[in-house]
Amino acid sequence: MIFRDGLSVRPLDAQEARWLHRLEKVLLDQPRRLLLVECGDSLLLVDRDAAHKVDLEDGKAGKAGIVLAEVRHSTFKVTGVSG
Repeated sequence: MIFRDGLSVRPLDAQEARWLHRLEKVLLDQPRRLLLVECGDSLLLVDRDAAHKVDLEDGKAGKAGIVLAEVRHSTFKVTGVSG
């Protein structure tokens, strides 16, 4: 984990840092078979190998039968950035 210097906002407090460490441990311990995918307002847990064979958008993952579980109303706040 890397904490950033030179912030223009308040740094993480102790409780936030503990939460982040727990999240990192969970993500690092994710079994190889599983892939978390953000779709709509949910996080889908899908079979990683099968995910490379189907389009994951517009409910197609569910129709293909590769969604193992769904966490509703729990999306990533940032889906991705480049650079």
